[in-house]
Amino acid sequence: MEFHQRLTRAAGNSSQIPEYGMGRQTFIAKELGVSQEAVRKWFAGESKPRSQAMANLATLLDVELVWLSLGVDHSETNSNRVMARRQDAGLYALTSYLIYNGYSVAFTLDASDNSDLTAMHNGQITKFRTHAVEQTTRAIEALAVPTGSIVDVACVINTNLGFGIEFLDISNLMGTGSLQLKAPSKTGIYKIGKDVVKQLQL
Repeated sequence: MEFHQRLTRAAGNSSQIPEYGMGRQTFIAKELGVSQEAVRKWFAGESKPRSQAMANLATLLDVELVWLSLGVDHSETNSNRVMARRQDAGLYALTSYLIYNGYSVAFTLDASDNSDLTAMHNGQITKFRTHAVEQTTRAIEALAVPTGSIVDVACVINTNLGFGIEFLDISNLMGTGSLQLKAPSKTGIYKIGKDVVKQLQL
């Protein structure tokens, strides 16, 4: 759903906004302190409000700003934000781990390169791609196509130790869909199904 469609829906659902054809655009323009032409363009899908006007519009329509602006609800945004933090934590932890073990590390900037990190050790170059593990369900999205040139690493946040991250090599499981990681046994072994998932070996 495009912005102008969300705007039309929100205006139609609001008890404060006049009905279509009854001065709706004029009312909104007056309430927000913008021109009627600007509001007309919003409804026509020709432009979008600037950030402050968007916030004021969401308040006027009594809808969530993130939904009106981006088309996603608050819970979805929060979920994405949590996953992004988890992914970043794993990526930076792996970077630190590689540096600690004597690797020279650089973040991948080339958009055509599917890896996250390029690391060099003793003249050998290795590319790594990190995958966040959902902490409560231990689910891993392993949808990416496997490639022999990239080591795929699941970064498991372990809060039982206060805070710690374990690195699992899931390269051979890529392309298989959503994986369910079983909690480690007393011996510290992770499994997916009956298969043992090995710790990352450098």
